[in-house]
Amino acid sequence: MQRRLFFKWLMLLLVVMGSGAVAYAFADWGSPVTVNSQNPRQNSLSTAMVDGRPAVSYGYFVTSSSYGLRYIRADNVDGSSWGTPVDVYLNETVVDETSLEVVDGNPAIAFRHEVADELQFVRANDAQGDSWGVPITLASLGANGGYLSLAIVNGNPAISYYIEGSGLWYMRANDAQGSSWGAAVQVDAGGNTGYTDMIVVNGNPAIAYRNSAQQTAYKRALDINGTSWPAGTVLIDNRTAQGVFLSLAIVNNFPAISYYNSLMLNYTRANDINGDSWGSYQVLGSTVGYGNTLIVNDANNPIIAYHGSDGVYYRESSDINGSSWLPSEMAASSFGVSKGPGLLMVTGQPAVAYYNSSTSSIMYIRAGEPSAVTIDQMQTSRSWPVTAPVLVCLLALLTIIVVGARLKVGNESYNKVV
Repeated sequence: MQRRLFFKWLMLLLVVMGSGAVAYAFADWGSPVTVNSQNPRQNSLSTAMVDGRPAVSYGYFVTSSSYGLRYIRADNVDGSSWGTPVDVYLNETVVDETSLEVVDGNPAIAFRHEVADELQFVRANDAQGDSWGVPITLASLGANGGYLSLAIVNGNPAISYYIEGSGLWYMRANDAQGSSWGAAVQVDAGGNTGYTDMIVVNGNPAIAYRNSAQQTAYKRALDINGTSWPAGTVLIDNRTAQGVFLSLAIVNNFPAISYYNSLMLNYTRANDINGDSWGSYQVLGSTVGYGNTLIVNDANNPIIAYHGSDGVYYRESSDINGSSWLPSEMAASSFGVSKGPGLLMVTGQPAVAYYNSSTSSIMYIRAGEPSAVTIDQMQTSRSWPVTAPVLVCLLALLTIIVVGARLKVGNESYNKVV
């Protein structure tokens, strides 16, 4: 009897190990919604959750008498309806870069004034962004400067940016609203840096960027305000032609990054909480990822939205570190390239704002409840995160059965002798 039971469990174990069939939950993407179709600048859009709803900032240019900076916030919590955009800075400048963030409760935008080649900052007068203040000029960028990123650093807004010919710079406001700003700090003197993204890493501001050697580089400030930065640079990826359209996020307490080179979309995560060293990069796709955004979902798994040759794609890790990834999904057809696409978690589901060049529009799409899709033998390698716990449990159960059977046989033999 014990032998038959043993072989029964052994066969079950072999079936589980050999099948390679795993059910994955794929996002069930809805239909795209038009956010605005008045000739937005394709590389200018930025997204954020503002007072519980998705919102977008962008530059637009219709005619020589109609251009400027705009902001729009969804009419409802899931972003299925959008209202009329607000002209933040009308007919004063052409805006080709924006970075949207909530600053002391109100939305705020750092942007590049294309005509004057200046870095400017503006904050709304209310929590929804219905009216806006007057922009403040912070720095001169040069004709090819910019690559700016706005973040909250120790309670105050701060910006990383590139000045043509003088490298990577950082500036932080003196107050929580961004009414006045401190002195600029040079982070990297390399003359051809760019593509910056800034977040707070273990309390201090940190910047990922493309250095002058065209490598993916990283620096973390020596203090919580960013007044001092290390002389040395940490190389995330020492290959050249790297660090284009990069995105930083905290993934399971450590900084992580998605980024694009001339051929592929890459992902890697630091080996420590400060980002002093980084793991090997993973290639998540070839000839894709020219625009990409990395965040974590409500399960704390990293997720990425990125541009492919024929649309906007979404990819989700199957673990909290980003060690393995589920197959990519096309969220929407699109033929435009933007520095995003902007990826948000909206009412528990991923949502993407992106530029569609075929219609010259900013579009928005949100996933619904996940649908279970079975990946068969071709995805056997991805089954290990699921089957490994099952394997351990079955092996433990088999051990108990074998040991129990041996003890029973020993007792029966002992009883016969007695």
